[in-house]
Amino acid sequence: MPTVQVKRGLAAALAAVNPTPLAGEIVWVSDTNTLVVGNGSSAYSSLSVISATPTSHTHGNITNAGAIGSTANLPVITTTSGVLTTGTFGTSANTFCAGNDARLSDARTPTGAAGGDLTGTYPNPTIAAGAIVTADLANDAVTYAKLQNVSTTDRLLGRSSAGAGDVEEIT
Repeated sequence: MPTVQVKRGLAAALAAVNPTPLAGEIVWVSDTNTLVVGNGSSAYSSLSVISATPTSHTHGNITNAGAIGSTANLPVITTTSGVLTTGTFGTSANTFCAGNDARLSDARTPTGAAGGDLTGTYPNPTIAAGAIVTADLANDAVTYAKLQNVSTTDRLLGRSSAGAGDVEEIT
């Protein structure tokens, strides 16, 4: 079997020697990842460099050659070996969600532990004891209807005992 041998070296070493590659002879510059192709008469330093790494890349649309079917709007997946194949829509693991899939709706019931000023678990957490303090209530926000009921008729609310304190029923 024939063998193709390519000259190679670092840019500085090749520039120092400045060889004249034969016509069609390839020289690989390993530290710059570039190639030079000889013409048989010009020294290495005067030859044009061919970049082995493109400086830009333009591509068009990918065309399906039939390997993944021809049905429109199928989901495409890449297998672990890198092969493109068609996936499936569904509601279980390893399937694609369609745009109208119930798993994507906001109607799902929340779950998990509540935090912050809430206690318990979702979907029915409660306000934690001591979470609401006086500073949390706006001035004039509590109505009479929200106060504790008096024990019987003919009672006034106020404070008749000495000193400041809780509201009392005055008879």
